[in-house]
Amino acid sequence: MLINNDEYILIGKIVKPHGHNGEVKIFINKSFIIKKTDFFFINIENELIPYFIERLSKANKYFISKLEDVDSSEHAIDLKGKDVYIFKNLIEEEISKNIIGFNVYDTVLGEIGTVIFLNDSSKQTLIEVKYQNKNIFIPYNPEFIKNINIEEQKILVKIDKDLLEIN
Repeated sequence: MLINNDEYILIGKIVKPHGHNGEVKIFINKSFIIKKTDFFFINIENELIPYFIERLSKANKYFISKLEDVDSSEHAIDLKGKDVYIFKNLIEEEISKNIIGFNVYDTVLGEIGTVIFLNDSSKQTLIEVKYQNKNIFIPYNPEFIKNINIEEQKILVKIDKDLLEIN
């Protein structure tokens, strides 16, 4: 598969092996919510080669991934520096610092507050929202974030009322 196809989007680059069993560390170019995927495409000599994902976890700005048929650190080293792509339709939302200031509404509870910070430095990206006299944290994932309307600067969430009290 040639790279010039509009079906794919570059999400990052393999920066190094991770451990000794063939896992790789992938630097993520931007913060994305990626729908469930079974494989990455890796650019090898200007062709996108599919690699099936055996395991995947997020750590700060990185993915740690075990790819099928990559069973040693030596094989993982061969992939160092290679660009990683996925199908564009697997990107649910690109997280942008531009959501700061957006109003947050719950499907049941109504208006919650205003986004004051986007924390994407941990394993789970969190939206920090000013709620009454405190800050609450809402996980940025499809279970909680139902819609982002850029034009109206509104984020629709579905959270349990207890989440407002935990934070």
